[in-house]
Amino acid sequence: MVNDDNFSARYSSVQLFNAGTYEFIVSSDDGVRVFIDGVLVLDRYIGRAHHRPLQYTLTAGTHCWWWSTSRASIRRRSSSSGS
Repeated sequence: MVNDDNFSARYSSVQLFNAGTYEFIVSSDDGVRVFIDGVLVLDRYIGRAHHRPLQYTLTAGTHCWWWSTSRASIRRRSSSSGS
């Protein structure tokens, strides 16, 4: 059994992206770290719930992104690109 507090989990996803700038919407209770292709793009550990947009430009192809947190969700919005 996992307690309501004092725990963390790591979630990962490998997805195919078109080239463009994507907005990831991060909602977290306590904090979250987000990595895209091994690069730390968000390091936000605070003692309260928060909601934060994160924009990141990706090349076309497969990318791995993962996040570490106690409670969080990440939504991906469509990209803005030149085509």
